[in-house]
Amino acid sequence: MRSLPVSPAAPLLFVLLAAFGTTVPAAAQDRFGAAVAVTERGEPVVLKPGIAVGPASATVYAPDPSGSWAPVARLGKLPGGLPGEAMLPAAHTGGGLLLLGSGDPAGDEAGHLYRREGDGWTAVDRVRMDPTTVSPTDPVAGRRLDMATLSRLMGPPGRSMALSPDGARLAVAGGALPPGTIHVLRMDEGRWAIEDEVRLEEASEPLVPTLALAGDILLVGTPDAGVGGSVHLFRRDPGGWSRVEVFAADSTETGARIGAAVALSASGREAFAAAPGNRRVHRLVVGAGDAWSRAGILTPPDDGVDHGGAFGAALALHGDRLLVGSPRADAGRGTVYAFARDDSGWRLDRTLAPGALDDASFGSAVALRDGLAVVGAPGADGSDGRVGVVRLGGEPGEDELEWLRPGEPLTTVAGSDPVRCVDGEAAGFDCDGVDLVSFLPLSALGAEPGERLTDIWGWTDPETGREYVLAGRTAGLAFVDITDPSVPRLVGLMPANPSSARDIKVYRDHAFLTGDGAGDHGLLVFDLTRLRGIAGAPATFE
Repeated sequence: MRSLPVSPAAPLLFVLLAAFGTTVPAAAQDRFGAAVAVTERGEPVVLKPGIAVGPASATVYAPDPSGSWAPVARLGKLPGGLPGEAMLPAAHTGGGLLLLGSGDPAGDEAGHLYRREGDGWTAVDRVRMDPTTVSPTDPVAGRRLDMATLSRLMGPPGRSMALSPDGARLAVAGGALPPGTIHVLRMDEGRWAIEDEVRLEEASEPLVPTLALAGDILLVGTPDAGVGGSVHLFRRDPGGWSRVEVFAADSTETGARIGAAVALSASGREAFAAAPGNRRVHRLVVGAGDAWSRAGILTPPDDGVDHGGAFGAALALHGDRLLVGSPRADAGRGTVYAFARDDSGWRLDRTLAPGALDDASFGSAVALRDGLAVVGAPGADGSDGRVGVVRLGGEPGEDELEWLRPGEPLTTVAGSDPVRCVDGEAAGFDCDGVDLVSFLPLSALGAEPGERLTDIWGWTDPETGREYVLAGRTAGLAFVDITDPSVPRLVGLMPANPSSARDIKVYRDHAFLTGDGAGDHGLLVFDLTRLRGIAGAPATFE
């Protein structure tokens, strides 16, 4: 890991930007609602994933005395991973268990498992993709957080999983497992053990299939296989798991991506497979002789809406209701279509929309239980994310979403004695033996909603001795005077083409700034001596 060029200011840079501890509060983080679930008690579960660095957690909600949803538990990654380990957007419930997607850089693990204990949740274990492998006593010991590890953290291998409704079985794929391999695990005396290994014909392809598991049926979607994807059905019998049917796209379904999302009824006798490439959701049923067949398709209304190839990006099935997410519909606001089954079959019952929330990606994740619909909108509020919760059952058009948000925005901590690290926390931040001197949230750095910080550097003025932080924002560079570390002061802003990945270096009295994906950006050079003497409002530098 690189070192900062100014030793006096170096510790303060991390304090200022709240990178002083192990994580920052979930309330401050982005893409809240990238995965959702509903517990057996009808409690929404909302996951905020963490990619590369930063916190990740799942928040469980329950009704408060007023009937509104209030957080009752926040569950994070279990101990034993590398610093900065990711959490992938996946949340599954069943049999009193809650499984959250793991993003360990080696791909050895499926998720972090919690068990219901009374009104709370107890951490159980990290679930390995292959339980027959032996975990080291301390998986972090002896492993350096070097550039190779950081690269893996930036893009942990994808994986997928499905938990059976009774929590007795778990199917996992991707990660460190060979392509085309699916492990079906069963709970054995409180531990997961491999029950069987299922292989797909497309084993040579780097597939991370979608999965659904219920009863004796395993449903596997491979949307990138062949000309337009495929769906595989496996059945468990005394001899193990065996494939009983494959539904593959034909020449008329090229690019359909059949199996991009899958859902299976609790009985294991009805299934749905999305084909977003041609705006369809296929219904599959088991009939006489336990033979599976296509039994129809569900489509969105013919209202001219452009779905951006994402109708069916997420599916949720419970009882006689099915939710179909289309997060790119309506110019990226997103829409969810709720289908219901009656005597005549499945019909579109109602649509759910995020109103005026631009770029909300509403419908990226959906969950359903006993008529309670939970819909993720991870793109809302500048990708901070929101989740809409509504109980279906009234007349269509009367559905009013209650919005769950990540929490209150972070506020400035400055001008007082250091906030002591007590019991692993200082002012809401995780810490370990380090006190919080000061903190500036993004809003205090001139950032608009949706902006992020992607790099920091430092400079000490050789004439005045003043110390500065150079913070790389999405929309440019922020200059913060930290000569008095307890009172950090924003002194200047330099606009630049928007970029999600900046790099800043200082040579003598000049700062050099790049911006990946920023178009006609080039290498920007700034004379840092221009910061001298700024005493009032932050200057804007061209």
